[in-house]
Amino acid sequence: MADRLEVSIDVILHATEDSAKFFDAFEIYDLHKDDFAVSHQTGHFENPITVLSAKIARRQASRFVGRMVRRMKNGQFQEILEDMDLFVSGSGIYLRFDRQEFVQGRLKLLQQSPVRIKIFTPVYRKVDLQSTYRELLESLRRDG
Repeated sequence: MADRLEVSIDVILHATEDSAKFFDAFEIYDLHKDDFAVSHQTGHFENPITVLSAKIARRQASRFVGRMVRRMKNGQFQEILEDMDLFVSGSGIYLRFDRQEFVQGRLKLLQQSPVRIKIFTPVYRKVDLQSTYRELLESLRRDG
């Protein structure tokens, strides 16, 4: 399961935010600046927006998710496991973390203006989606 893991990461930065802080925060998870595609766009009111995107797979994705779930507080990790239906969409699991907490090295689930992380592994029967992701996250947290 973990050997077919794919992770997509997206962060939208506004003009006042420093991308270096986000790159530094991702270093904890063994992701580096060159793992990200950086695009510059214009917002609603002509304000500059920077989008950081990364797609990682297999062993790198497994290490990333493992480090992420081990850094989560027990309560948040249990919330994901118990409310898996809120996080699974389509065939992936979507996690959204508070950006300010993230740059400070902490993970806090949040819906607005988040660091967005999509975790995907092939699941062939829809009925197995939640149990597959639950098992995957638990094994990566346990096996380090």
